[in-house]
Parts: sequence; C-alpha cells; structure tokens
Amino acid sequence: MGYLWPLTVDHGTLECRPGDIAVFIAPDGTVYALNDNASHAGFADIESLRATGAGGDKISLGALRSKTLGLCQLPG
Repeated sequence: MGYLWPLTVDHGTLECRPGDIAVFIAPDGTVYALNDNASHAGFADIESLRATGAGGDKISLGALRSKTLGLCQLPG
C-alpha cells in the first residue's frame, strides 16, 4: 500500500471473516477491528496502531478497510 499505509507496524494480514467482519492481524498475532462489525464482535480497537501523518493527524484507514472489505466479496 506504500504511502497509504496507515499503521505503525510495517506488515500484517488482512482478513474478512463471516458476517463481513474486517480485521487486521498484527505481527504479534493480535486481531484488530477494521469495521463496526468487527468491533461489535469484540476485536481490539486499531486506534493504538494508527500512524500519524506529516500534519499531525491520524492517517486514514479508508484504503486498508476498502482492501479488506474487498476480500469479503471474493467467492469463498
């Protein structure tokens, strides 16, 4: 994702779980919520991993979330 990478860790795994639950799995194995469905399912809040951009604002999770939700549309 290059410059769009919004997290403080340099890699991880994106997964779409049943029920359109979008999650990010960090290198340490912690599973973080990327959407409301995942938050309601009890996964950790990803805010602690969000990177800050040059202007001091948090970098948007939009591209990461969209990429993950795209996985939900794949035939399983």
